[in-house]
Amino acid sequence: MRAVFLLLLQICCERRIHPIQTIEGSTIAAPSMAMMMAEKIPLPILQLDHAMALLEDHSYAQVIKLTGISKSALIRERKRRRQFGAPEK
Repeated sequence: MRAVFLLLLQICCERRIHPIQTIEGSTIAAPSMAMMMAEKIPLPILQLDHAMALLEDHSYAQVIKLTGISKSALIRERKRRRQFGAPEK
């Protein structure tokens, strides 16, 4: 009888704790989700031109340090320029 009562008590407590943990997790995750859902701000063309010019003589790591542009953005831009050509000013 005691074991059954303890089991029921444990189940009731878990049901109360689960929504609380879910709410806490949602509040913690909210800022990162907002960042993921935000629109990407395009980089200025002059800044990308400068970075592409630097890539001719420097490595990705050096260009990243100099310009602050991420490697994925540099790779995306290089691929886009190879496919469509350099943008007009």
